[in-house]
Amino acid sequence: DYLTITTTDSKAEFSGKGDSGEVVIDLDKDTDDVHEISSTKESTGTYSLEYLNPVVKAVGTTAGSITCEFSSAKPLRIEFKVANIGRIHFYLAPRVES
Repeated sequence: DYLTITTTDSKAEFSGKGDSGEVVIDLDKDTDDVHEISSTKESTGTYSLEYLNPVVKAVGTTAGSITCEFSSAKPLRIEFKVANIGRIHFYLAPRVES
């Protein structure tokens, strides 16, 4: 079970595959809910849902905004901005195929 994130200068694509199926979500720079998408070059990272899901479920619903930063073959950094509390940072190493 994994999540793959691919970014270009104007778009971010989140694609996932798990026991319950597959999903692809495209976020465009011009979408109202998206504050910013920036990329100096096309990047792709794949991350394990086994480690990502519990964090997003625990913190994601209370976050006012979420920032994701990554680079190809580098850890994913997620920042959850939680009102009246502060910020929670989470780092996840990329999934390694063997």
